[in-house]
Amino acid sequence: MSKEDALKLAGKAMETAYSTFLMNDKYVNGSDSSNRALAEIRQKIDKLEYKDEIAGYWILEGPYELLVDKSTGALFFKYGIKGIKISGSYSEGISPVDVNDKDIFARGYF
Repeated sequence: MSKEDALKLAGKAMETAYSTFLMNDKYVNGSDSSNRALAEIRQKIDKLEYKDEIAGYWILEGPYELLVDKSTGALFFKYGIKGIKISGSYSEGISPVDVNDKDIFARGYF
């Protein structure tokens, strides 16, 4: 899978995930903080970009750091806390992207 293919795949997945997230009344409630967080997520999806590559993965920058498996196209979020590095192996803090998860963008934004 090329870098360009990874960006297209991740972009489509983020659009689907965002649509799913918009159905979650727990976070999408019209409040100022909700609207600000949604605008930030939207902006990061729109500016999804290549960042780096490592051991069989393309690393993209979006609402979270995204890893795209070069051979399978599987998508993963690498969650981190701003200013705090995750200790241990690089695999710590990595979760598969589930575009049907209504809480997908809650972490770190809400």
